[in-house]
This record gives sequence, C-alpha cells and structure tokens, in this order.
Amino acid sequence: MAIISIGIPVPDRSALPGQTGSGEEVNLQYTTQNYCEGTGTYSPTVATPVGGTFTSSNPSGLAVNTSSGLFNLGVATPGNYTITYTVAGVGSANFPINITALDNAAFSYSATSFCKDASNQTPTITTPGGSFTTQDLSTVPLQLKFSVTSGVEKTIEVGITGTSYTIDWGDGTVQTGQTGGTKSHTYNPGGSGTTADPTISIGATPDTGPVTDFTIPVKADLLDIVAWGNLVWTGSWQYKFSGCTNLATPLTATDYPNVSNVSNFFGAFSSSNINGGLSNWVFNFNSTSVDFGRMFYIASSFNEDVSSWDVSGVSKFNDIFRSASSFSKNLSNWYVNGFSPNLPNTSQQLKFAFWNSAMTAEHFTDTIVGWAVAVRRDSGPYNVSAATVAPNAFITTRTQDTDNSGNTVNYSTKYGSLWDSSWNNAGDARQFLLNNGWTVS
Repeated sequence: MAIISIGIPVPDRSALPGQTGSGEEVNLQYTTQNYCEGTGTYSPTVATPVGGTFTSSNPSGLAVNTSSGLFNLGVATPGNYTITYTVAGVGSANFPINITALDNAAFSYSATSFCKDASNQTPTITTPGGSFTTQDLSTVPLQLKFSVTSGVEKTIEVGITGTSYTIDWGDGTVQTGQTGGTKSHTYNPGGSGTTADPTISIGATPDTGPVTDFTIPVKADLLDIVAWGNLVWTGSWQYKFSGCTNLATPLTATDYPNVSNVSNFFGAFSSSNINGGLSNWVFNFNSTSVDFGRMFYIASSFNEDVSSWDVSGVSKFNDIFRSASSFSKNLSNWYVNGFSPNLPNTSQQLKFAFWNSAMTAEHFTDTIVGWAVAVRRDSGPYNVSAATVAPNAFITTRTQDTDNSGNTVNYSTKYGSLWDSSWNNAGDARQFLLNNGWTVS
C-alpha cells in the first residue's frame, strides 16, 4: 500500500515583527495609551525580553530614555507618538502614546477698567465651552461722619468687631492690622488742628479679616452714614442707632447694608432723628424670627416710604412706629407671613405698632385690607392679635386704596382675583381677619 504524505505549510515566524524564527516574541506595554499634558514620568509595565533599546517616533516631541523606556510629560508636547522597543537579533514591538493638550482657560477683555455706563463687554476666549464666575476682591468700607469742630480738640470712639482691618480716621491718620475693641482718635489736639466733621472709613481693600459689627458709643456724635460698604454684618442691631439725634435727613448713603445675618433690630432707630435713606434696604434674612419691635419708636422725624421692604421674614412689629409722630404710610404690601400663633407672646406681634404715630385712618385701613388679601391668598397666618395697632378708626365703608404717591384705585381692581368677590368694602376684608382669629382694633 502506498503511503501518501500531505504537508501543511508552517509560516516563517522570523518574518513577523517582534518574533524570531524560534518563536521568541518582543512585547511592550505601558499603563495606558492616553495622557494629558502636565507632569509625571511613566515607564513601561512590560518590556520583554530584557536588554533592548527604546526609541520615539518624534524625539523632539516625546523624548524617551533609550535604556528604561521612561518618558516625562513635563517636557513633552501634545501629539500622537509611537515608542518602539527593539531587541537585537529578536525583533521589535510598538506602543502608541497619545498626549492631549489641556484646555486653555485664558481669556482677556479689551481693557482692565471700564466706565459704569460702558457698553457690554465680550471677552476673547482661548478655549470655548467653559463658565464664568466673579469674585469681588475689594472691601468697600463702612463710612461714618462724626461731629468735630475745627480748632477744637475732640476724641471720637467707634466700637468695631473684626480682625486685621483698616481704619482711616479722615484726617490723614490711617491704622492697619486692627483687631476688635473700641477704637478712639483725638482730632485737633490742643486746639491746633483744622479738621471738621471727618468721615471715618472702616475696612479697606488690603484687609485680610472681616469687619462684622460696629457700635457708636456717643450717639449724638454721629452725623451721617456716607456709605454702608460691602461688609456683611452679623449679630444684633438692637438699639444700634437709638439716640442718634443728629443724623442727616436723609442719610447720604445710597447703598444698603448686608443685614441677612443680623438677628435683631429691636429699637434700632428709636429716639433718633432718622428720616430718609432706608427705603431701598433689602432684608434677606436667613431665618424667620428676627425682631422689628420698637424699630422707630419715638423717632419723631421719620416718615419715609418703606412700603417696598420685604418683611416676610419678620415675626414681631410691636411698637415699631409707636410715637413716631410724623409717620403715616400705606403698608398694605407688608405681607406679614412671619407671624405665627406658635410664637411666645403672640399678642405682642403687632400691638401698638402705630400707636401715637401720625397714621391716618385711610392709611391704616388700606394697610389692614392689604394684609387681609394676603392672608386669604396664602391661607394664613391666622390667630394673630393686632389689638390697639392704630390711633385712628378703621373705615369700614372704604372701597379704594390710596398709595403713598396719592394714586387711588378700587380695592377690587388693585387686587384682581385675590379680592374676594363677596367683599364689598374694607369692613368685609377686616371681618375676614376677625373670622380667622385676628384681633384688629
């Protein structure tokens, strides 16, 4: 029998990259193919057999150590490269390295300063797709004006809570790195100076610590608040300006203080001469129990329109305008949803709020009607005692609201769908409050 042999051809492995005719193979591996430009050195995790050399497809962009295969991202240029490991007499193996450039966050504007009324400015952006944020690196100081007579020696004191702050006394004397306590300065020592009514600035751009509170030890010395600044005030403002009988009317300051962290305004302007400069104040309280009780008590000059204040976070208004003998405004926009029947001394929340003020019957009536509309809209607060809140009678037959500029409009027109169609006049709105536990007299 004849035996037929069938031969199966075997490939010449020596012709394949990285291999020899004996089957030995060159292998090269790094942790990953992809890198971001930056810092760090990387060596191969596998390079077999040992004894070979490393080369880069572009040594000027990605240099590689010929004996270890290490490369340094700190001196590499973003791009696509190939590292080759060659073993003499055996073969070679390749590994791709891709280095991606980091996004460039650089941007620029046409100038570094602009006028307040300049047109909108568009930056030149190196790498689009990011987002912008702002940070105010400057500290705008609190500026207080005090009474000093030229040629007369006088010492002014200011109590300050803060660290590492600057105080400019307004006569060329500037103190930096101050911390807490009562600060004092003597003007016109020996009667030889010419300083008159200086403006003291507390806090400045280079300050490293915040100023969070201040007090005026001698209230009659304070003449004006020139600027509140961008400092964030904390703690209690109870009686802070009480007795400041020489305050400017109105205040010079056109800005308003950041009082979101102030917990108490009880008596803040009581017995002061304040009348103006407060209408644009913003109350953005962090909690709903701050106290406006006696805020303008016996502030006989005060009659500013503060109807735009958002007092929804205020829980107590007792005596707020009591004996403020000039005050009469329509406060129907003061929705007092900070009231709560669960607070202690609920009966004090509005008691004597307008007693002995100049509050007219018309303004008082319009105010109560506005509160009734808001309570109906929001289903509360109920059971609030507002006993003896005004010196004048409530006008039950009133059907029109008169705002603080003298404009008149029917209640039903002003409040639209919020006005209960069953209400014919102010008396019906007041009765709604009475039916829901309010005491209004």
